[in-house]
Amino acid sequence: MTTDHEPLVPKLDTYDDCFVTIDGATSTLTVKHFLLIKPTLKVHIPSLIYIRRAKDVVGRIGVKPQGLSLSGILWARTGVGGGAIIGRRSGYEKSFVIKVQGDKFRRGFSVEDPETFLAVLERVRPGVTRVAMAASSDQGRDGAAAQCESAGVKERSEPNDL
Repeated sequence: MTTDHEPLVPKLDTYDDCFVTIDGATSTLTVKHFLLIKPTLKVHIPSLIYIRRAKDVVGRIGVKPQGLSLSGILWARTGVGGGAIIGRRSGYEKSFVIKVQGDKFRRGFSVEDPETFLAVLERVRPGVTRVAMAASSDQGRDGAAAQCESAGVKERSEPNDL
């Protein structure tokens, strides 16, 4: 006996929640609710230089609910309400920062299920979750990061410990 539709079983190389979608078939990461002028951001996963948990990049500056932060990161609408600072909001642990080849700014976003998100991302591009910021082509730094460091705010450069 055959049916007209297949059962709704998630594919191993896809991830979808209210913040992001990973499509392994096209190797794309789509960040939803990015900016008002650009509601979605599509990133070709092979162009990722690194992905880090937000806590490893922004330190005590925290996560911005949306827009450009003091740390030079463009944040999509995140799941952290009015912002998150280490130890104050649980959404902080569900936020990530990416650096993409050719982009001036780093991008930040939240996910609903960080462990599943990372597992799918690792299947689509093996090793991307373990790239050290200092090993990236731009040494994990951009102009905004250098400005923050000169103001006394430092980024970490040890390997990604996701």
